[in-house]
Amino acid sequence: MQRALSLLFWVVIGLVFILLAIANRQPVDISFDPLPVMLSGVPLIAVFFTGILLGLVAAAIVTSFKRFGSHRRAVKAEKSAASLKGEVEALERELDQAETGGSEDGKTGTAPPTLIAQKADQ
Repeated sequence: MQRALSLLFWVVIGLVFILLAIANRQPVDISFDPLPVMLSGVPLIAVFFTGILLGLVAAAIVTSFKRFGSHRRAVKAEKSAASLKGEVEALERELDQAETGGSEDGKTGTAPPTLIAQKADQ
């Protein structure tokens, strides 16, 4: 159903563009006032479609820049998350060693009560 509605929408849009093209065939003059450039005899529909095309290109460029910024922030967040995950794992290993009374360097000791209580809460 959705595909049929989408197809119908694009057919209607296409018909509107075709009707605009047929109705606006008359030539027009285009002047770029600050510049000494003048185009004469350009079909009005060409001006119309060129404006639409330039708008689409501008929107695509803006969207690309926004996507690039979002991607950059996502990569930065992933790096930060990986760093924090490594830090959490190191702290958990340290806590486990402290709870068992041994450490990697052969010394014995106990974990501070706050660390033991935090581990118990998990």
